[in-house]
Formats: sequence, C-alpha cells, structure tokens
Amino acid sequence: MKKLKIKLIIIITLVSLGLIQHFQNVKAIPNCDIHNFTADKETYYNDENIILTLSWELFYEEPEEAFIQVRIFNGSGNVVWQSDEYDQAGPFEEIIYAEIPDFNHSFTEDTSIFTIKIYYEYDGDSSGSYYLPDWILEITTLKRSISCDLINFRNKIEFGENMTFVAKFYLPSNNTALKNYSIHFKILSNGSMFYNNNFTTNSTGMIEIFICSSQNLSLGQNELIFRVIGNRFISNCEFKYIIFIPSEKESSNDKEDSDLDKISNFQAVFLSFLSFLSIVSIISLYLTYRYQKHKEIKLIDLTFKY
Repeated sequence: MKKLKIKLIIIITLVSLGLIQHFQNVKAIPNCDIHNFTADKETYYNDENIILTLSWELFYEEPEEAFIQVRIFNGSGNVVWQSDEYDQAGPFEEIIYAEIPDFNHSFTEDTSIFTIKIYYEYDGDSSGSYYLPDWILEITTLKRSISCDLINFRNKIEFGENMTFVAKFYLPSNNTALKNYSIHFKILSNGSMFYNNNFTTNSTGMIEIFICSSQNLSLGQNELIFRVIGNRFISNCEFKYIIFIPSEKESSNDKEDSDLDKISNFQAVFLSFLSFLSIVSIISLYLTYRYQKHKEIKLIDLTFKY
C-alpha cells in the first residue's frame, strides 16, 4: 500500500510538471481593444478628405505578429481604399486621412455610399483575420452642383444668320470657374442631331460657340444641350436652352407685326402730343381770360374815381 501511494505521488507530480511546462509554452492569442473610432462628418464632396480618429490597444507577444487596418468598401462590397497596417503593441491613437479622389471607384452616380470597417489580423502559432462589427461607419459622398450662364446669346434668329456666344461654367457656392473641364455640346431638333462637339473650358471656365443657322439649326425650335463629361467631382446634370428660327411666313408676319407696332407707337406718341397741345391751349386761354378780366376791373375802378 505504501509503495502504491509513492507511485501515485510520483505520477501526479510528473503530470503536474508536464502540464505546467505545456501551459508555459502556450501563448495567448493576440487581441485588440478599440477605444474610439469616428469620422469628422457623415457627408462629403468627392474632392474632399475623410478625417478618421482611431484609438486602440494591441496585445501580443513576440514572435507573434498582429496589426489593425482601416478599409473602406463601396456598395458592391469591394475595397476602394485601405490605410497603413498599424502593428504597435499597447495603446495608440492615430488621425487617418482617406482622400476620396484616390478611391478605386468609378463615381458614375451623383451620390455614393461607403462603409468603413476596422480589420484585425494576427499570425504566428495561430492566425486569423476578422473585422470588428461594433465599430462600423457609413459615409455618403456627393458630386458638386454647377451653374451655366450664356453670354451674347439670342433665343431667336433668322435663317441664314450666324451667332457667336459664350457659355460660362462655375460653382454657384463660391463662383469658382471650372477650369480645363470637358464639355459636350449638341443641338437637337425634331429628333435629329444638327451639331455635336466637345470643348474644354479656359481659365475663366468659358467656351466659345459659333452657330451657323443654315448648317447647325433647323426651322422651328432647336434644343441646345451642355453637359460636363468624364468628371468624378461634378454633377451629371445637363443645361438645356431653346433657340427658335422662324419660317419665311412667320418672319413676314413678325415684320408686319413689328410695322404695326411701330405705327401704333407713332400714333400713341402723336395722340399724346395732341393732348399736350390741347392742355397748353386750355391753360393759355384761361390765363388770357384772367388777364382780360383783370384789365376790365382796373378800368372800372379808374372810371369810378373820376
């Protein structure tokens, strides 16, 4: 019995020593705590930067390797941007600038929605990669709205006339000119295209257009359409204007109407002049009458004295 107890003690001691050695050799899996993760705002224009504030703490021992990384996904689930890999052990804080113009995204729509996630990866005796679901941000990006002004433009010309005008493109928020932007310009009438060309704005955001009515326009109503093309930052809007070319009959009627208007205007002026002369005559007669009455009164007064 005594020998059996000794054997059990020896076995337990050896097992205990083995377990101690095993646990000494086993290392804890690296982990990460996120303390703060915020963006400076929720909505951005496509030419701005997203400013992220991230603070965290990594726990791991050599030769384990671990890091966290910020990744931005588009609506299709594709990574469009990712930060550096941050592998500093212990507490750390970083201001991260994500430049939207650098996103691997087409920006074909005026509005885009992106999801920002923190990914945690480790490698060594064990390995793993996952994102932290409690720390997810969603932001929206927008294309900027623009304005277009036409200078020296007439919305009605005669067939055979030519016209040169200027189209100016700018940001209405601060009147900044759109320099070196590609502009597509076309003219449509009755379902047919009469003009189609691309222009590049100059340093003042302007393009000059020359229109030959006999070649670039048709009789009746013509639609002029401007659109900024191939740009990630500017809205996909179109600017539409109407120019009208009357037929010979309409031109003749317009001329007759114009002549009638001139005659009517002359008649109105003449009548006004006659009215003025009538008023002047009435006033003159009234003053003459008053003067004569005054003389008669004076004469009667002198006769009475004598």
